[in-house]
Amino acid sequence: MYNYFTDLVWKVDVGLFFLALALVLGIPYYGGVKFYFESRRIKKLRAIKENVYRLALNKETASPQQQASFIRNISPQIFLDVAANRVREEVFFNEAEQSIFKQHYIEQANIRKLESVAARSFNKWRRIEAILALGYAGASTSLETLKKSLFEKDEDISYFSALALGQMRNPDSARLLLEFLRKNSAHRYKIASLLGQFPPAVSSEVILLTQDNDYSVRFFALQILASFKDSSHIERLEELTRDESAEVRGAACECLGVAGDRSALATLKGCLKDRVWFVKMQAVGALENLLGDECVGAVIELISDNSWLVIDGVKKVLAKHIENALPYLENFLAGEDPLSRNIAVEIIESSGYIEKLYTDLLAGGATRGKALDLLKRMVKAGAYNGLDPALYSLDKGQYREILGSLREIDETVARRIEENLKGKDHS
Repeated sequence: MYNYFTDLVWKVDVGLFFLALALVLGIPYYGGVKFYFESRRIKKLRAIKENVYRLALNKETASPQQQASFIRNISPQIFLDVAANRVREEVFFNEAEQSIFKQHYIEQANIRKLESVAARSFNKWRRIEAILALGYAGASTSLETLKKSLFEKDEDISYFSALALGQMRNPDSARLLLEFLRKNSAHRYKIASLLGQFPPAVSSEVILLTQDNDYSVRFFALQILASFKDSSHIERLEELTRDESAEVRGAACECLGVAGDRSALATLKGCLKDRVWFVKMQAVGALENLLGDECVGAVIELISDNSWLVIDGVKKVLAKHIENALPYLENFLAGEDPLSRNIAVEIIESSGYIEKLYTDLLAGGATRGKALDLLKRMVKAGAYNGLDPALYSLDKGQYREILGSLREIDETVARRIEENLKGKDHS
Protein backbone atom coordinates (compact mmCIF):
# COMPACT_ATOMS: atom_id res chain seq x y z
CA MET A 1 0.00 0.00 0.00
CA TYR A 2 1.26 3.48 -0.81
CA ASN A 3 2.08 5.68 2.19
CA TYR A 4 0.79 9.24 1.72
CA PHE A 5 2.26 10.48 5.03
CA THR A 6 5.97 9.96 4.54
CA ASP A 7 6.76 13.60 5.34
CA LEU A 8 4.76 13.44 8.56
CA VAL A 9 6.43 10.18 9.64
CA TRP A 10 9.82 11.65 8.85
CA LYS A 11 9.11 14.75 10.94
CA VAL A 12 7.90 12.62 13.87
CA ASP A 13 11.05 10.49 13.68
CA VAL A 14 13.25 13.58 13.60
CA GLY A 15 11.38 15.04 16.55
CA LEU A 16 11.78 11.84 18.55
CA PHE A 17 15.46 11.70 17.68
CA PHE A 18 16.10 15.22 18.96
CA LEU A 19 14.00 14.55 22.06
CA ALA A 20 16.08 11.45 22.82
CA LEU A 21 19.26 13.43 22.18
CA ALA A 22 18.09 16.17 24.52
CA LEU A 23 17.42 13.59 27.23
CA VAL A 24 20.82 11.96 26.74
CA LEU A 25 22.58 15.31 26.95
CA GLY A 26 20.28 16.69 29.61
CA ILE A 27 20.88 13.99 32.21
CA PRO A 28 24.60 14.70 32.64
CA TYR A 29 23.84 18.42 32.48
CA TYR A 30 21.28 18.05 35.28
CA GLY A 31 23.77 15.98 37.26
CA GLY A 32 26.44 18.61 36.78
CA VAL A 33 24.14 21.45 37.87
CA LYS A 34 23.03 19.46 40.92
CA PHE A 35 26.65 18.69 41.81
CA TYR A 36 27.56 22.37 41.43
CA PHE A 37 24.83 23.56 43.81
CA GLU A 38 25.54 20.78 46.30
CA SER A 39 29.22 21.73 46.28
CA ARG A 40 28.32 25.37 46.90
CA ARG A 41 26.03 24.33 49.75
CA ILE A 42 28.73 22.23 51.43
CA LYS A 43 31.31 24.98 50.88
CA LYS A 44 29.02 27.47 52.66
CA LEU A 45 28.48 25.05 55.54
CA ARG A 46 32.20 24.52 55.96
CA ALA A 47 32.76 28.27 55.95
CA ILE A 48 30.04 28.69 58.60
CA LYS A 49 31.55 25.93 60.73
CA GLU A 50 34.96 27.58 60.56
CA ASN A 51 33.36 30.93 61.38
CA VAL A 52 31.48 29.51 64.35
CA TYR A 53 34.61 27.71 65.54
CA ARG A 54 36.51 31.00 65.57
CA LEU A 55 33.69 32.66 67.45
CA ALA A 56 33.80 29.87 70.01
CA LEU A 57 37.55 30.26 70.49
CA ASN A 58 37.26 34.05 70.37
CA LYS A 59 40.46 34.25 68.30
CA GLU A 60 39.08 35.89 65.17
CA THR A 61 40.65 39.05 63.93
CA ALA A 62 37.33 40.50 62.76
CA SER A 63 34.87 41.91 65.26
CA PRO A 64 31.98 39.73 66.49
CA GLN A 65 29.59 42.01 64.60
CA GLN A 66 31.36 41.31 61.29
CA GLN A 67 31.46 37.60 61.98
CA ALA A 68 27.81 37.58 63.03
CA SER A 69 26.78 39.39 59.84
CA PHE A 70 28.24 36.49 57.85
CA ILE A 71 25.96 34.12 59.77
CA ARG A 72 22.88 36.31 59.57
CA ASN A 73 22.83 36.64 55.81
CA ILE A 74 22.09 33.04 54.92
CA SER A 75 19.06 31.26 53.46
CA PRO A 76 16.50 29.22 55.44
CA GLN A 77 17.91 26.11 53.74
CA ILE A 78 21.40 26.72 55.12
CA PHE A 79 19.97 27.59 58.54
CA LEU A 80 18.18 24.22 58.61
CA ASP A 81 21.30 22.44 57.43
CA VAL A 82 23.09 23.72 60.52
CA ALA A 83 20.25 23.60 63.06
CA ALA A 84 19.12 20.08 62.07
CA ASN A 85 22.51 18.72 60.92
CA ARG A 86 20.95 17.71 57.61
CA VAL A 87 24.34 17.22 55.90
CA ARG A 88 26.10 15.58 58.83
CA GLU A 89 28.06 13.23 56.56
CA GLU A 90 29.90 16.23 55.12
CA VAL A 91 29.73 18.88 57.86
CA PHE A 92 28.66 18.13 61.44
CA PHE A 93 27.78 20.82 63.99
CA ASN A 94 27.83 19.89 67.68
CA GLU A 95 25.38 21.40 70.19
CA ALA A 96 27.74 24.18 71.26
CA GLU A 97 28.33 25.23 67.65
CA GLN A 98 24.61 25.13 66.91
CA SER A 99 23.93 27.29 69.96
CA ILE A 100 26.45 29.95 68.89
CA PHE A 101 25.15 29.85 65.34
CA LYS A 102 21.52 30.34 66.42
CA GLN A 103 22.50 33.11 68.81
CA HIS A 104 23.86 35.18 65.91
CA TYR A 105 21.29 34.15 63.32
CA ILE A 106 18.10 34.69 65.31
CA GLU A 107 17.35 38.36 65.25
CA GLN A 108 14.11 40.18 64.50
CA ALA A 109 14.97 41.03 60.89
CA ASN A 110 15.62 37.39 60.03
CA ILE A 111 12.52 36.19 61.86
CA ARG A 112 10.34 38.72 59.99
CA LYS A 113 11.86 37.53 56.71
CA LEU A 114 11.12 33.90 57.55
CA GLU A 115 7.58 34.75 58.66
CA SER A 116 6.97 36.53 55.37
CA VAL A 117 8.13 33.52 53.33
CA ALA A 118 6.23 31.10 55.58
CA ALA A 119 3.00 33.04 55.18
CA ARG A 120 3.07 34.35 51.62
CA SER A 121 5.47 32.50 49.32
CA PHE A 122 3.85 30.89 46.26
CA ASN A 123 6.50 28.16 46.35
CA LYS A 124 5.19 25.55 48.78
CA TRP A 125 8.59 24.03 49.55
CA ARG A 126 10.13 27.44 50.23
CA ARG A 127 7.28 28.00 52.67
CA ILE A 128 7.97 24.66 54.34
CA GLU A 129 11.67 25.46 54.77
CA ALA A 130 10.80 28.82 56.32
CA ILE A 131 8.24 27.17 58.63
CA LEU A 132 10.77 24.59 59.80
CA ALA A 133 13.40 27.30 60.26
CA LEU A 134 11.02 29.21 62.55
CA GLY A 135 10.56 26.05 64.60
CA TYR A 136 14.28 25.33 64.90
CA ALA A 137 14.89 28.98 65.71
CA GLY A 138 12.46 28.67 68.63
CA ALA A 139 10.89 31.96 67.61
CA SER A 140 8.02 32.34 70.09
CA THR A 141 6.97 35.58 68.37
CA SER A 142 6.12 33.50 65.29
CA LEU A 143 3.47 31.35 66.95
CA GLU A 144 0.63 33.13 65.16
CA THR A 145 2.26 32.45 61.79
CA LEU A 146 2.75 28.79 62.67
CA LYS A 147 -0.80 28.50 63.99
CA LYS A 148 -2.22 29.67 60.66
CA SER A 149 -0.05 27.27 58.68
CA LEU A 150 -0.83 24.42 61.09
CA PHE A 151 -4.54 24.62 60.30
CA GLU A 152 -4.16 25.05 56.54
CA LYS A 153 -5.87 22.57 54.22
CA ASP A 154 -2.61 21.67 52.51
CA GLU A 155 -1.48 18.45 54.26
CA ASP A 156 2.24 19.12 53.71
CA ILE A 157 2.11 22.64 55.12
CA SER A 158 0.10 21.44 58.11
CA TYR A 159 2.38 18.47 58.79
CA PHE A 160 5.63 20.46 58.69
CA SER A 161 4.08 23.20 60.82
CA ALA A 162 3.43 20.55 63.46
CA LEU A 163 7.06 19.43 63.23
CA ALA A 164 8.20 23.04 63.61
CA LEU A 165 6.07 23.53 66.73
CA GLY A 166 7.45 20.25 68.04
CA GLN A 167 10.94 21.77 67.98
CA MET A 168 9.93 24.65 70.27
CA ARG A 169 8.88 22.47 73.20
CA ASN A 170 7.30 25.16 75.34
CA PRO A 171 3.78 25.56 76.82
CA ASP A 172 2.60 27.85 74.00
CA SER A 173 3.60 25.45 71.22
CA ALA A 174 2.17 22.57 73.28
CA ARG A 175 -1.21 24.34 73.46
CA LEU A 176 -1.29 24.73 69.68
CA LEU A 177 -0.38 21.09 69.09
CA LEU A 178 -2.97 19.92 71.61
CA GLU A 179 -5.61 22.01 69.89
CA PHE A 180 -4.57 20.46 66.58
CA LEU A 181 -4.68 16.96 68.08
CA ARG A 182 -8.21 17.59 69.31
CA LYS A 183 -9.47 18.84 65.94
CA ASN A 184 -7.52 16.59 63.57
CA SER A 185 -7.96 12.84 64.00
CA ALA A 186 -5.66 11.90 61.09
CA HIS A 187 -2.40 12.99 62.74
CA ARG A 188 -2.98 12.12 66.40
CA TYR A 189 -0.28 9.48 66.58
CA LYS A 190 2.31 11.89 65.18
CA ILE A 191 1.23 14.79 67.41
CA ALA A 192 1.27 12.56 70.48
CA SER A 193 4.77 11.41 69.55
CA LEU A 194 5.95 15.02 69.22
CA LEU A 195 4.39 16.09 72.52
CA GLY A 196 5.90 13.10 74.28
CA GLN A 197 9.31 14.73 73.76
CA PHE A 198 8.27 17.97 75.51
CA PRO A 199 9.35 18.70 79.09
CA PRO A 200 6.97 17.29 81.76
CA ALA A 201 6.01 20.87 82.71
CA VAL A 202 3.44 20.86 79.88
CA SER A 203 1.52 18.01 81.56
CA SER A 204 -0.80 20.62 83.09
CA GLU A 205 -1.88 21.48 79.53
CA VAL A 206 -2.17 17.85 78.46
CA ILE A 207 -4.32 16.77 81.41
CA LEU A 208 -7.01 19.24 80.31
CA LEU A 209 -7.65 17.11 77.23
CA THR A 210 -8.72 14.20 79.40
CA GLN A 211 -11.99 16.12 79.86
CA ASP A 212 -12.76 15.95 76.12
CA ASN A 213 -15.95 14.19 74.97
CA ASP A 214 -14.03 12.25 72.32
CA TYR A 215 -12.58 9.07 73.86
CA SER A 216 -9.77 9.10 71.27
CA VAL A 217 -8.62 12.53 72.46
CA ARG A 218 -8.63 11.33 76.06
CA PHE A 219 -6.66 8.23 75.03
CA PHE A 220 -3.94 10.20 73.23
CA ALA A 221 -3.70 12.69 76.09
CA LEU A 222 -2.93 9.74 78.39
CA GLN A 223 -0.38 8.37 75.91
CA ILE A 224 1.45 11.70 76.10
CA LEU A 225 1.25 11.79 79.91
CA ALA A 226 2.70 8.28 80.11
CA SER A 227 5.86 9.49 78.38
CA PHE A 228 6.34 12.19 81.07
CA LYS A 229 6.29 9.72 84.01
CA ASP A 230 4.68 12.51 86.00
CA SER A 231 2.88 11.93 89.31
CA SER A 232 1.22 15.35 89.44
CA HIS A 233 -2.23 14.16 88.37
CA ILE A 234 -2.71 10.86 90.21
CA GLU A 235 -6.28 11.57 91.32
CA ARG A 236 -7.41 12.40 87.78
CA LEU A 237 -5.66 9.33 86.41
CA GLU A 238 -7.42 7.16 88.98
CA GLU A 239 -10.73 8.62 87.87
CA LEU A 240 -9.91 7.71 84.28
CA THR A 241 -9.46 4.03 85.22
CA ARG A 242 -13.27 4.09 85.51
CA ASP A 243 -13.82 5.75 82.11
CA GLU A 244 -16.53 4.35 79.82
CA SER A 245 -13.87 3.63 77.17
CA ALA A 246 -11.71 0.52 77.70
CA GLU A 247 -8.88 2.14 75.70
CA VAL A 248 -8.87 5.08 78.11
CA ARG A 249 -9.01 2.82 81.17
CA GLY A 250 -6.03 0.84 79.90
CA ALA A 251 -4.04 3.99 79.10
CA ALA A 252 -4.81 5.37 82.57
CA CYS A 253 -3.41 2.17 84.13
CA GLU A 254 -0.24 2.58 82.09
CA CYS A 255 0.13 6.19 83.27
CA LEU A 256 -0.30 5.18 86.90
CA GLY A 257 2.35 2.51 86.47
CA VAL A 258 5.01 4.82 85.05
CA ALA A 259 4.14 7.66 87.45
CA GLY A 260 5.72 5.64 90.26
CA ASP A 261 3.22 6.64 92.98
CA ARG A 262 2.24 3.68 95.17
CA SER A 263 -0.87 5.47 96.38
CA ALA A 264 -2.53 4.15 93.20
CA LEU A 265 -2.01 0.48 94.13
CA ALA A 266 -5.57 -0.09 95.34
CA THR A 267 -6.97 1.40 92.13
CA LEU A 268 -4.73 -0.75 89.95
CA LYS A 269 -5.60 -3.92 91.86
CA GLY A 270 -9.25 -3.10 91.24
CA CYS A 271 -8.50 -2.86 87.50
CA LEU A 272 -7.39 -6.50 87.55
CA LYS A 273 -11.10 -7.30 87.68
CA ASP A 274 -11.99 -5.18 84.63
CA ARG A 275 -14.28 -6.83 82.09
CA VAL A 276 -11.87 -6.13 79.18
CA TRP A 277 -8.69 -8.20 78.82
CA PHE A 278 -6.27 -5.46 77.75
CA VAL A 279 -7.24 -3.24 80.69
CA LYS A 280 -6.25 -6.12 82.96
CA MET A 281 -3.02 -6.49 81.01
CA GLN A 282 -2.17 -2.81 81.47
CA ALA A 283 -2.96 -3.11 85.17
CA VAL A 284 -0.58 -6.10 85.43
CA GLY A 285 2.18 -4.10 83.75
CA ALA A 286 1.53 -1.10 85.96
CA LEU A 287 1.67 -3.18 89.15
CA GLU A 288 4.95 -4.72 88.01
CA ASN A 289 6.37 -1.22 87.44
CA LEU A 290 5.32 -0.13 90.91
CA LEU A 291 6.06 -3.27 92.91
CA GLY A 292 8.78 -5.16 91.05
CA ASP A 293 9.12 -8.67 92.55
CA GLU A 294 6.29 -7.93 94.97
CA CYS A 295 3.76 -7.79 92.12
CA VAL A 296 3.56 -11.61 92.00
CA GLY A 297 1.09 -11.86 94.88
CA ALA A 298 -1.17 -9.24 93.29
CA VAL A 299 -1.32 -10.69 89.76
CA ILE A 300 -1.21 -14.44 90.50
CA GLU A 301 -5.03 -14.63 90.64
CA LEU A 302 -5.17 -13.89 86.89
CA ILE A 303 -3.40 -17.14 86.09
CA SER A 304 -6.88 -18.65 85.83
CA ASP A 305 -8.37 -15.77 83.83
CA ASN A 306 -10.79 -16.54 81.00
CA SER A 307 -8.52 -14.79 78.46
CA TRP A 308 -5.47 -16.64 77.18
CA LEU A 309 -3.84 -13.30 76.38
CA VAL A 310 -4.08 -12.26 80.02
CA ILE A 311 -2.76 -15.66 81.17
CA ASP A 312 0.14 -15.38 78.73
CA GLY A 313 1.00 -11.91 80.03
CA VAL A 314 0.90 -13.06 83.65
CA LYS A 315 3.08 -16.07 82.78
CA LYS A 316 5.75 -13.71 81.44
CA VAL A 317 5.62 -11.60 84.60
CA LEU A 318 5.91 -14.69 86.83
CA ALA A 319 8.80 -16.06 84.75
CA LYS A 320 10.59 -12.72 85.09
CA HIS A 321 10.19 -12.82 88.89
CA ILE A 322 10.59 -16.58 89.26
CA GLU A 323 12.06 -16.60 92.78
CA ASN A 324 9.01 -14.81 94.18
CA ALA A 325 6.62 -16.82 92.01
CA LEU A 326 8.07 -20.22 92.94
CA PRO A 327 5.98 -20.84 96.13
CA TYR A 328 2.79 -20.24 94.13
CA LEU A 329 3.97 -22.45 91.29
CA GLU A 330 4.84 -25.27 93.69
CA ASN A 331 1.29 -25.11 95.01
CA PHE A 332 -0.02 -25.39 91.44
CA LEU A 333 2.19 -28.41 90.82
CA ALA A 334 0.89 -30.06 94.00
CA GLY A 335 -2.74 -29.34 93.09
CA GLU A 336 -5.29 -31.37 91.17
CA ASP A 337 -5.96 -28.92 88.33
CA PRO A 338 -4.04 -30.17 85.23
CA LEU A 339 -4.22 -26.79 83.50
CA SER A 340 -2.61 -25.00 86.46
CA ARG A 341 0.09 -27.66 86.65
CA ASN A 342 0.89 -27.26 82.93
CA ILE A 343 1.06 -23.48 83.29
CA ALA A 344 3.40 -23.79 86.26
CA VAL A 345 5.70 -26.07 84.25
CA GLU A 346 5.73 -23.64 81.29
CA ILE A 347 6.63 -20.72 83.57
CA ILE A 348 9.51 -22.58 85.24
CA GLU A 349 10.83 -23.77 81.86
CA SER A 350 10.63 -20.34 80.20
CA SER A 351 12.30 -18.60 83.17
CA GLY A 352 15.52 -20.60 82.83
CA TYR A 353 15.10 -21.87 86.39
CA ILE A 354 15.84 -25.47 85.37
CA GLU A 355 19.52 -24.54 85.04
CA LYS A 356 19.47 -23.52 88.69
CA LEU A 357 17.77 -26.80 89.62
CA TYR A 358 20.53 -28.72 87.86
CA THR A 359 23.16 -26.62 89.67
CA ASP A 360 21.46 -27.46 92.99
CA LEU A 361 21.44 -31.15 92.08
CA LEU A 362 25.17 -31.04 91.46
CA ALA A 363 25.76 -29.13 94.72
CA GLY A 364 24.37 -31.98 96.80
CA GLY A 365 23.09 -31.72 100.36
CA ALA A 366 19.75 -30.14 101.22
CA THR A 367 19.64 -28.16 97.98
CA ARG A 368 19.78 -31.41 95.99
CA GLY A 369 16.77 -32.80 97.83
CA LYS A 370 14.67 -29.67 97.18
CA ALA A 371 15.66 -29.53 93.52
CA LEU A 372 14.93 -33.23 93.04
CA ASP A 373 11.52 -32.87 94.65
CA LEU A 374 10.56 -29.94 92.39
CA LEU A 375 11.78 -31.79 89.29
CA LYS A 376 9.69 -34.83 90.29
CA ARG A 377 6.57 -32.70 90.44
CA MET A 378 7.40 -31.04 87.15
CA VAL A 379 7.91 -34.36 85.37
CA LYS A 380 4.67 -35.67 86.84
CA ALA A 381 2.92 -32.55 85.49
CA GLY A 382 4.36 -33.11 82.00
CA ALA A 383 7.74 -31.36 81.85
CA TYR A 384 9.67 -32.96 79.01
CA ASN A 385 11.08 -30.64 76.34
CA GLY A 386 12.23 -27.97 78.78
CA LEU A 387 14.58 -30.35 80.56
CA ASP A 388 16.94 -30.81 77.59
CA PRO A 389 18.39 -27.33 76.76
CA ALA A 390 19.88 -26.75 80.21
CA LEU A 391 22.02 -29.89 79.75
CA TYR A 392 23.82 -28.59 76.65
CA SER A 393 26.30 -26.43 78.57
CA LEU A 394 27.34 -29.15 81.06
CA ASP A 395 30.52 -31.18 80.77
CA LYS A 396 30.31 -34.98 80.39
CA GLY A 397 30.62 -35.71 84.11
CA GLN A 398 27.96 -33.20 85.13
CA TYR A 399 25.68 -34.42 82.34
CA ARG A 400 25.91 -38.04 83.50
CA GLU A 401 25.28 -37.06 87.12
CA ILE A 402 22.15 -35.08 86.18
CA LEU A 403 20.97 -37.91 83.95
CA GLY A 404 21.36 -40.27 86.88
CA SER A 405 19.20 -38.00 89.04
CA LEU A 406 16.56 -37.90 86.30
CA ARG A 407 16.56 -41.71 86.22
CA GLU A 408 15.61 -41.63 89.91
CA ILE A 409 12.58 -39.56 88.91
CA ASP A 410 11.47 -41.30 85.70
CA GLU A 411 13.47 -43.83 83.68
CA THR A 412 11.42 -43.13 80.52
CA VAL A 413 12.11 -39.38 80.65
CA ALA A 414 15.83 -39.96 81.25
CA ARG A 415 16.00 -42.39 78.30
CA ARG A 416 14.21 -39.91 76.02
CA ILE A 417 16.64 -37.11 76.97
CA GLU A 418 19.59 -39.42 76.33
CA GLU A 419 18.19 -40.28 72.90
CA ASN A 420 17.64 -36.60 72.08
CA LEU A 421 21.20 -35.71 73.02
CA LYS A 422 22.86 -38.42 70.99
CA GLY A 423 25.47 -36.93 68.74
CA LYS A 424 26.17 -34.13 71.24
CA ASP A 425 29.44 -33.94 73.15
CA HIS A 426 27.82 -35.77 76.08
CA SER A 427 27.04 -38.98 74.20
